[in-house]
Amino acid sequence: MRFVALFALCLFGACHKQAPSEQTPSSTYELRAVNKAELAALPKPAEPPALEPKLVERLRSQIVDRSHLLGKMRALELADIASSADAAVVAADALLSDAKSGDEEKRSAIEVLGGIDTQASAEALAKRVDIQTSHEPWIRETAAFELGRLSSDVVVPGMCAQLKYETDAQTVIWIAALLAKHRNYSGLDGLRVLGTGGRTPEIRDHALSMLSNLAREAGFDDPDALYAAWNSADTEHKVPREEPSPALRAEIWMRVADLGVFDLKHVDDARFVLSRSPWWVVDVLVAALHEEEPHLRACVAQSLERMGARASAACPELVKALEEPRTAPAVATALAAIGCRDCLPALVACTHKGRGAELRHAAARALGALGSQPAIDALRTLFESADTPDLRQTAAEALVELGQGALVAPLLVESLTRPGADHDAAETALERWLTQSADADAPGAKQALEAWRALAGDPNQTSTVAQTSARHAARATLLSERLPALLPPKK
Repeated sequence: MRFVALFALCLFGACHKQAPSEQTPSSTYELRAVNKAELAALPKPAEPPALEPKLVERLRSQIVDRSHLLGKMRALELADIASSADAAVVAADALLSDAKSGDEEKRSAIEVLGGIDTQASAEALAKRVDIQTSHEPWIRETAAFELGRLSSDVVVPGMCAQLKYETDAQTVIWIAALLAKHRNYSGLDGLRVLGTGGRTPEIRDHALSMLSNLAREAGFDDPDALYAAWNSADTEHKVPREEPSPALRAEIWMRVADLGVFDLKHVDDARFVLSRSPWWVVDVLVAALHEEEPHLRACVAQSLERMGARASAACPELVKALEEPRTAPAVATALAAIGCRDCLPALVACTHKGRGAELRHAAARALGALGSQPAIDALRTLFESADTPDLRQTAAEALVELGQGALVAPLLVESLTRPGADHDAAETALERWLTQSADADAPGAKQALEAWRALAGDPNQTSTVAQTSARHAARATLLSERLPALLPPKK
């Protein structure tokens, strides 16, 4: 049903081709109906097998009876039930959906699904890991454990999405193990958190043990080494890789389609999944950068941005995508987050007059994140010659990140109270500069930073608009008085 809905949406609106009135000035960057073509090419879902109702009912009774058995008899009964795989999956799923089923009967049904290694069984178990379907943690935990025994990879995106919502520690641990089995190590974050901050010693020990096991199985000496490799460009392919099944590729393309729907939860979940996917999904996202629907295309760039260094293979195509004006600001941000070093000349060009205002701001911030002398030179030029105060402020904030705060501090102090300025951003940049100066033992910087922090207000209370304005004004007065001593003498 999900595939049918997405395909219909693609055909009838969400991925429509823009009318001439919606087109922006032409660019050299090719756009086409990428997602529509990929969805149309997906294999049609197989028709469910025709099942004899009496067989399904008999298997359901066997699953219930099995809940009272122990040891070898319980295992033998599972094998007998699993011999009628398609009907057994339907029977177990129906039993799990029945509110009248007892806990032991549900446990028996979950174990039966875990003993049937088919895509249908995997999907039935994945449904029970979903916190919106199963409110009892033990069901989610048991289903995640059983799911990890199966070979189907089609459930990987769904399980990755569950990490965003899961509240049960043991379920998180088993989801992480399942993902790692298919060479998706996005569950390492949860394991690391639980390993140090788990509620009980048992949870902490289990998480740390799982981290060690996953690292060893992946060929790493310790979990930190695996974590660092997973979050790197991994040009030497040290992290194990697994080719996806056609079903998993189809599922990923449907997640790309979700980026273009109107439900923001679906969009955010899709970005979460895509940005935590392994190496091969970068190629999917690079292809989707040419999608003609601008909102979807921007969300693709954001997904690559959130992948960070893992998306380094996308750098060349992202540089080309700077030529597409509607997506260029998101692309500039992605280039910085990924750390694409070869993009500096293109980003510098994006700060020049004649480019869109939003792009010039995004490119300036990207240069501040990437650094290097060419970035500093371009930002200084922008700071000195920008035709709007907002753009000068953005350039100033970026220069602070590159250790050039003394050059721009006067403008940032002015921006603390100037009408129309981004007061909060100026405040953040100034605190960053004061911290840098104090760390470098600049004369008067430590005292200025202490006085600045003394004006912060109560950290346990959210400031009102009036309190925030008063703080900005007080800090502007403080630095106006102290700037002469904080700045190097003019040559």
